[in-house]
Parts: sequence; C-alpha cells; structure tokens
Amino acid sequence: MSTNVWYVCVLLFCSCGAQDSAYFNRVQAFRNQKNLTYKDPQKSPLALQEIENFKGLNYFKTDPSFKFEVQVDEYPFKQKVNFYTSKNKSRTYLKAARIKFTYVNQTYTLEGFIRNEADSLYFIPFVDNTTDNQTYASGRYVELKRFSNPKPILDFNFAYNPYCAYNKEYDCPIPPKENHLSIAIRAGEKIYKERLNIPPKKQINNGLTRIDSACLSIGLVEVASVDSSIQIDLKYSSTDNFVGIDMYGDFNTAYLHRVTAEKLKKAQQILKAQHPEYALIVFDAARPVHVQKMMWDSIDVPLHKKHIYVSNPDKKSLHNYGAAVDLSIIDLTTNKHLDMGTPYDYFGKEAYTDNEDQLILNRQLTETQVENRRYLRKIMLQAGFTKIKSEWWHFNTFSKSYARTHLKCLTID
Repeated sequence: MSTNVWYVCVLLFCSCGAQDSAYFNRVQAFRNQKNLTYKDPQKSPLALQEIENFKGLNYFKTDPSFKFEVQVDEYPFKQKVNFYTSKNKSRTYLKAARIKFTYVNQTYTLEGFIRNEADSLYFIPFVDNTTDNQTYASGRYVELKRFSNPKPILDFNFAYNPYCAYNKEYDCPIPPKENHLSIAIRAGEKIYKERLNIPPKKQINNGLTRIDSACLSIGLVEVASVDSSIQIDLKYSSTDNFVGIDMYGDFNTAYLHRVTAEKLKKAQQILKAQHPEYALIVFDAARPVHVQKMMWDSIDVPLHKKHIYVSNPDKKSLHNYGAAVDLSIIDLTTNKHLDMGTPYDYFGKEAYTDNEDQLILNRQLTETQVENRRYLRKIMLQAGFTKIKSEWWHFNTFSKSYARTHLKCLTID
C-alpha cells in the first residue's frame, strides 16, 4: 500500500470514529438533560415522592442500527383521526405522512401525525415487540422533522415514554393499530419503574384504580375473594388481544356480579373434583362501557357485521354488567392452556361451537380440541351458565333483557 493511500485510509477511519463519537455524545447529552428535567419539581411529570427517589430514566444502549434514513410521503389531504387516550378520552390529530424504513431487508411503515399545518415535527406513536415487556405497556413516541429533505432521519434512540408512563394524572394518546410494528425496537427509553425503589403507583393507592372503584360502587365482587384458586389473566390489561393495545391500564382485577361469581366458583369446584391439576383461567370479566366502545370502533368490518364479533356499546354487553365471563382451562402442572383450537378472541368460524363436527371433518379442528371445548362447556353449563355459538370461551348468567332492567351497568365518570 502506498503512503498516500494509507494516509487517506487513516483519515477516513478517524473521521468516521469522530462522527460516531459525536453521535453517541449527542444521544447521551439528550438523556442527561432529560434526567435533569425529571429531577426538577417545577418541570418533572413525576410525583414528588418519586422525584426524591429518582435515579435517572432507563434506556437501551445507544444503537445506531436503529437510526434510519426514511422515505416520507406527505399526504396532500390530511385526514382527521381520533386517538383514544390513557384516560379513555379522544384527541384529534391530522394524519400527515406515511413513513417507510428498512430494517434487516424488510420494509416497515408508520404514520406520522400533526395537530396543525404549522407543526414542524411528525408525531409518531408506536408499539413494537418490546411493548409491555421491556418498554411501556401502552407504547412509546418518536418524532421526525418535517420537510427535512433530502435525507430525513428517524432515530429510535430518541424514542420516549409518554408522561402517563410516569404519572397516571396525565392523559396520553394511545398508538393506533396501524403503527404497531412486528419487530423489536431495542432503542430509546425502557420501562422506567424498575429504576425506582418504591412501590408502583397502583400499590400506593391501595390497589384501587378508577375501574376498581366503579366495580365496587355497583356491587360487583372480586373473583379472587370468592375463589382464589381461579386463575386470572385479563387480556385487555395487556396488548395480547385483538385490538393490540392495553385498554385497562393499571386495572387487572376480575370482578363479576355476585351470582355470576358464585356460579364460577361452582364450576371451579366441579373441575377440581375431576381434575385437581386443572383450574379455570379468566380472560375477561366485568368490562366498562368505554372499553366496549373502543373494541367496537376497532373492528375493521362493515358496520352491519360488527355485532357478530363485539356487542354494540349502545346496546351493551353482558360483560358491562359483570354477568359474563371469558375463560379457558389451564393445566397447573405444565402451566399450559388446554388446546381449544383457536386463541382467545379469534374471529373466524373455527371459534364457533355450533358446527364443530364439520370442522373436524374439514380438518380445521382436531377431535382433542373439540373434546376440550365440550368439557369446558359441560362444566360451565352444570354450574348454571349459558353459552353462545360464536365464541367457545364466552359464558353468560343472565339474559340481556334481565340485565338491562335489574342490573347496574359499569361506567366510568
């Protein structure tokens, strides 16, 4: 290698190293400044008790592979869209641009939003495969400069949590389903509570959320207080549901009308008498009306078909009275659910209960899967529940007409 070529290579290496160092320093300076802001009682979203214990926000290591040169297609007509918020309200944005980036040879898209045409940044709320695991359960936000041609850069190392991740007094937009990424964005802010040596807010408030209080105010009872051996896994208190968002927030307690809870206890006793290693596992119980509306609005099917999948919130669901329960059976020795042929909340004929023999013949279900469903139904019917044909997991204790005239509906003021 000639001296001149070697000299050029050294210059290039030093230049690249300097650029990398400057980038890492810029990310770290941003994080340091944010920590100072969160330590300041005049600026911090944290409660005073938490500021005293604050040791800094929690981040993934800076990773330049999550810094993307993106394609931005600004929409000529900007559609108004309503975001649900963490306090179950609505906030209007303009859908301003489609943003495309490539990661590991796969193209992904996100929608960028603005509040008005004067905004200089696209607001990009998103959910990814770290959500509700390594990162905040309702998703994170990242921003992108508008009109930053010719090479706009989307950098997830600057992704941040909404204020409601630190303090439930704040009301934050929930990322829309179209911004749910099927990859893990291991960059930016992580769950922050693990950096604090204090109980989470839910415990500070004696475990009562607004939904808990509303359930108790209309006389519903906690399932665990009736039979603590019944397992609870509320799917709408996580992102593991058909909407893909956590609709319950801090609320993760199963409540039912007392009659329904007693029948559920009876079903558990019948199951345990036959299979001590099994337990009922509840996926949903009492459900507030505002969540019913969120579900109704999220179903992307023609209006006249929505009632097939979700009860119309105007007409109410029996869940809204604590008179219905969604559940399955779990084997406690393996911690696995009995195979029912479809996941919970599956929208398809395979979830129906009125044509299972034909589904076996069509090889859409196995005999074992149908046997497990029939066993669940047998137990629940013996305990006094009624079934519906479209969902193997759903059981009722009252008719809708009775509930409307005799039971109190679960609403949040």
